[in-house]
Amino acid sequence: MMHSFAVTAKYAMLPQYPIQVEMAKAMEHLDVLDGTIWFGDSTHPAYLHVFDLHANPTGSEKPPPPVKSFELPAFMSVHQINAFD
Repeated sequence: MMHSFAVTAKYAMLPQYPIQVEMAKAMEHLDVLDGTIWFGDSTHPAYLHVFDLHANPTGSEKPPPPVKSFELPAFMSVHQINAFD
């Protein structure tokens, strides 16, 4: 799941968490936590994807791939507050 991200003058960082929300179940119970499934363990890590905001592949309409993706121990955060180059 990707919920929020951090941005600096040069980069965007998108954390990818080992969590999934089953919307039908959440809506049935009127509670998003009832539809939340945590997959975090040694086989389902978290990732941090870093994108160069100034990368522009010539002649391509596709966004550029991440410049780096970091595999991290499973974690979850809700909002990023500060980011610096």
